[in-house]
Amino acid sequence: AGWIILYRRTGGCVLLCIGRLDTRCQPVPHQTLMRADLSTATLTLMTRRGWLRQNQNLEFELALRLEVVSSLEFQMSWILQKLHHLSGLNILNDCIFIWHSGPYATVNDFRIGRHINRQVNWNEVNAAFGQVILLLSSIRDIVAKPSIMLVPLGSFSKISKVDDSGFFCQLYSDDSFSLLPKRNFNLALLSLAKYIQDIHWQLKTRDPSLQLPYNLTDKKIDNYVVAYAQNDRTWVVAMKMLLSDLKWSLAWLIKQSVINSVVK
Repeated sequence: AGWIILYRRTGGCVLLCIGRLDTRCQPVPHQTLMRADLSTATLTLMTRRGWLRQNQNLEFELALRLEVVSSLEFQMSWILQKLHHLSGLNILNDCIFIWHSGPYATVNDFRIGRHINRQVNWNEVNAAFGQVILLLSSIRDIVAKPSIMLVPLGSFSKISKVDDSGFFCQLYSDDSFSLLPKRNFNLALLSLAKYIQDIHWQLKTRDPSLQLPYNLTDKKIDNYVVAYAQNDRTWVVAMKMLLSDLKWSLAWLIKQSVINSVVK
């Protein structure tokens, strides 16, 4: 047992109350202890279930994130493969493809050349020259030649005269009669040969070791006349050599563009 002292202020007086406190412990009922143990067990179970549920949610979210990462890695791998493939392509070489078919030079499968044994329609020849002018105009910013102007118009393309940039010659022809056979067409051929020759000289200033397979002058290529003569087999050979020189120069430009892209 113990004593407790209480103070209480009433009005202007302080009352002192002294009382006896019974401090003897009372026994806790068994049912109360059972309920407490049950509550503790229930709380523990609920806590475990909560943590388990949260852990399962986190594992599910982690699996989703890993799946997204795996998908992104696959896409990145595919993109890098495409980039590696596309880096080996060149639009100039793939869109305007210079090759040969038998005795003829070809540009995108359009043949250039005519002689009495194996005639090629002028529409095909004109289309081939149109592709050549388109190619040259595409690389004009790389190897500028302002003294000769190009007008890419498909099968009706034009090129300016060598000594007169205001006079345009027709780089196309047909079988129509003329008092001066193919004069305008031949002037266009000479301008084309001069343009390709100037490209070579510009590239040679960058790489002195660059040599074309055929020697090109203003009017001849390896002693073959560039100008057209009626049903002349030698013109077929001259055009094949001329486009070979152009392809050689184009290959050098493509090589340099690949090297520059790698360096960058």
